[in-house]
Amino acid sequence: MFSTKLKILTAGFAQKVINLFYRNPLNIHSVRNDIHWNLDLQEGIDFSIFVFGYFERETTKTLGKLINKGDIVIDIGANIGAHTLHMAKSVGDNGKVYAIEPTNYAFNKLKNNIMLNPVISNRIIPRQLLLVSEYNKNDKVSGIYSSWPLVGTNNRHRVHCGVEMSISNAKKNTLDNVIVENRISKIDIIKLDVDGNELDILIGGQNSITKFRPIFVMELGPDQYEKNSNFDKVVQLMVSMGYEFYSLNESVKYPNDSILLRKLIPKMGSINVIAKMHVKN
Repeated sequence: MFSTKLKILTAGFAQKVINLFYRNPLNIHSVRNDIHWNLDLQEGIDFSIFVFGYFERETTKTLGKLINKGDIVIDIGANIGAHTLHMAKSVGDNGKVYAIEPTNYAFNKLKNNIMLNPVISNRIIPRQLLLVSEYNKNDKVSGIYSSWPLVGTNNRHRVHCGVEMSISNAKKNTLDNVIVENRISKIDIIKLDVDGNELDILIGGQNSITKFRPIFVMELGPDQYEKNSNFDKVVQLMVSMGYEFYSLNESVKYPNDSILLRKLIPKMGSINVIAKMHVKN
């Protein structure tokens, strides 16, 4: 298991080599797996899509297996659409993907990538929102991590190495309110990747989650949280709602205990998991 810092250093070296063949590596139109992208090869997510065709290949494969035609999916932390566009292919003409991204930087790139794919664009509903709980609606937040540059900058997060970007155009809302306001009548899948901001999002969506019982594909990274106890609270809240944690291929059931889960997650790292409601016999 490689650290995020090592991955960025390795990708940065490869990026310098690839840049020798492109006049403008900051804006490359590329087609990968029948999806059109505008990519900046100095950005980690973009670079991964350009080289491998995916960002987080195993997560993309897992989402593809879980999603059925006609499903309603919420992509929380959509960024540039790295998973959004793949999921839009999976839901079919009768499904929808609500792509939620708070930062100006990533949301603009998300909208651009959606427009490049007219065949699936009508299946995607982009929303520039900062999801919160009722308890922290008045908290002042100026930036959220949504950029992972391969070169430069000392202003990185100490764990995941991201860089904060402005959320000046984002509206604050709870997940429960978003679901009501958009008249969403079911939720099948929630992809949750918000680098340590999970707790308030889950609290703000607790009513809808318990009602619709969606499957989660989510990131767990204890060291990403500003308050160390928030990871424990995330796990405890999920368990209290009836969720159990599994590996992405569902071959391993993880413990529903935050202390034991910590031992399975690399120091200063994270894992992506499936969380499903426990089915009573």
